[in-house]
Amino acid sequence: MRLVVDTNILVAELLRKRGIALINSPNFELSLAEKMKNEVQYELQKRVSIFSYQLSVISYQLF
Repeated sequence: MRLVVDTNILVAELLRKRGIALINSPNFELSLAEKMKNEVQYELQKRVSIFSYQLSVISYQLF
């Protein structure tokens, strides 16, 4: 299967349960241009940092 997506779609899928299952599939191959690879790394780090911050705020508010 060949799938063409932009950076935002790829990052969103990598953060979802189904996306994680997809990339763990032995049939999955990922080919990225260098520019897109850098964009994906940047966006993943940014979104994970945001999630982490939001979780810390929520846990602070609960306790």
